[in-house]
Amino acid sequence: MLVALGASVSVSGANGKRVIPLDKFFTLPNQNVRRENVLQNDEIITEIEVPASPLAVHSTYLKFKERESLDFALASVAAAVQLQTNKTVKDARIVLGGVAPIPWRVPKAENFLVGKPLTRDVLEEAGRLALADAKPLEKNAYKVPLTQTLVRRAVAKAGGILA
Repeated sequence: MLVALGASVSVSGANGKRVIPLDKFFTLPNQNVRRENVLQNDEIITEIEVPASPLAVHSTYLKFKERESLDFALASVAAAVQLQTNKTVKDARIVLGGVAPIPWRVPKAENFLVGKPLTRDVLEEAGRLALADAKPLEKNAYKVPLTQTLVRRAVAKAGGILA
């Protein structure tokens, strides 16, 4: 959710302080460097800042898990939309979790929503676009339709409509 809302982290280390936008904080696995983020070995997060944003007014986080108890999400979606007075989308953020090693923004789906009302067809297409480039592993292809449904439901909920 913090990525969807444009949060940043302040970090301190031997070389001083710096601010990192959260969407630039996480790193994909690499054969040469086994890191999950851009922190240096001597750095620590000292602050998280979530800026005031019209996206925060209409936002939600949904996750699908196997058990009702505390459990890791098989897939999750953070969605935030800014609506215009005519109920069309002015801006959108969609971030997927549990489908990649890092929080995964889906700009194709976000851009598709802009200028459109949140109808069933628009929500279905946003879900399809969000996973259009997905490359599931051998045993987790079930996550594609699962996450498409979560995208549809999360955007609908953020926009204040029933999915």
